Amino acid sequence: MTPKVSPTLIESAEVRQQKGKVSDRDLFDLFIKFTEQMVRITGQSLSRCLLDYTPFYRRLGLGVDWDENNPQWQDFVRALEHSATPADTAVLCYNNREIGKGNQETGTGCFSYEYEEKEKTIHLHFANADKSGKSPLSEERVPTRIEELNRMFTEIKRLHPEAVKVRGSGWLLNVHSYCRLWPSQYAASARISRNGLNGMGVWGQFIDKDRAFKQDMAQTFLDKVRVARNTEEAVDAFHYKRKNSECDIEYFYSYYGIT
Repeated sequence: MTPKVSPTLIESAEVRQQKGKVSDRDLFDLFIKFTEQMVRITGQSLSRCLLDYTPFYRRLGLGVDWDENNPQWQDFVRALEHSATPADTAVLCYNNREIGKGNQETGTGCFSYEYEEKEKTIHLHFANADKSGKSPLSEERVPTRIEELNRMFTEIKRLHPEAVKVRGSGWLLNVHSYCRLWPSQYAASARISRNGLNGMGVWGQFIDKDRAFKQDMAQTFLDKVRVARNTEEAVDAFHYKRKNSECDIEYFYSYYGIT
């Protein structure tokens, strides 16, 4: 059965958009429009393109196995296919998701991490959790960010003393105010990657420090994607490219003064 979108839900999304604050609908609409173009370019199914090129699977709480045969995923794709307003339907599905599934992250402040035991590797994540009203990466907030990272890596050394590597990815690895928070060896290792669009690492560039959706930036991006002739051109439409970084964890312990 195709889920019905409540008028209240739609109204709530519209009100948030009018206030200039980012709503789930803003992002989900961008994901869907990008996916439609990837279907055109690749000739793959909507399900496959949603899975490979958007963060929907993870944001719906389905885990990190990206299983196209997952019944909940299949229900979600069918709901979008039969909806006249797929972005609103995506919001409804998101709001009805099961909380607590998926990856296990821990951390402090704006930073969190996952530990990959097999490879003895820390995977870094960043989100704007700064409640000061200032940009989380501004000069005056640097001491707070460094303090958060010190606490987090102190915890990592205590809980995972066998860890040997640190990895991260995302569009922020293009930005000096972010890279200055890390050891120079980590920032210098950043390399462009055209993979990983099924995580939020590259999509966060469409949200500003005040949680407002960057409509102009999103429109420019979609205009480029609509004339893209292949996957490479579509992915290159992102203003800030996704980058991957990796280095030994000892550089982090040294940089934050952790003994």
